[in-house]
Amino acid sequence: TSESVKERIRQIVLDEDPQRPYKDRKIAEILESEGFEIDRRTVTNYRQKLGILPYNQRKQPTWSRKKVASSG
Repeated sequence: TSESVKERIRQIVLDEDPQRPYKDRKIAEILESEGFEIDRRTVTNYRQKLGILPYNQRKQPTWSRKKVASSG
């Protein structure tokens, strides 16, 4: 169902490397490898409905991670 696909997209994004987030095409490829038949445009649509930003806006620069780690 679409709800299970949306939940899987949310989980993929949560598990991704914040410095190298997945593009929608890559998320679609991951879902296809798990047996879901889904197009990149559908991934984009679901991601937007979930309020998840595009990959270039999710990307965290390398320095931000070091800054956070050294501030504690």
